[in-house]
Amino acid sequence: MGTEHNIPGAIGAEQAGIFLSRDREEARWFVAMGRHLHGELDVWEVTLAHDFDAEDRPLDMPCRIIDGFLCWTQPIEPTRIRLLRSPS
Repeated sequence: MGTEHNIPGAIGAEQAGIFLSRDREEARWFVAMGRHLHGELDVWEVTLAHDFDAEDRPLDMPCRIIDGFLCWTQPIEPTRIRLLRSPS
């Protein structure tokens, strides 16, 4: 991203974390929202160490729900991600 602005237009993250979609439809929504400012976006698949229900998750999980969306609050190891779709 470099010097590009985030969704609200500020430079830099509003808070630490990354939003994870729970299914393909939610991923499509994030891509559609992000295209307004970024044009083309990559989509990555994340394999978490534990399966859990986002609505009924253990308190020690490094995630939370923000505006109805799952936000992971710790770094994700590179071995746990895989590129699903790239514009190039």
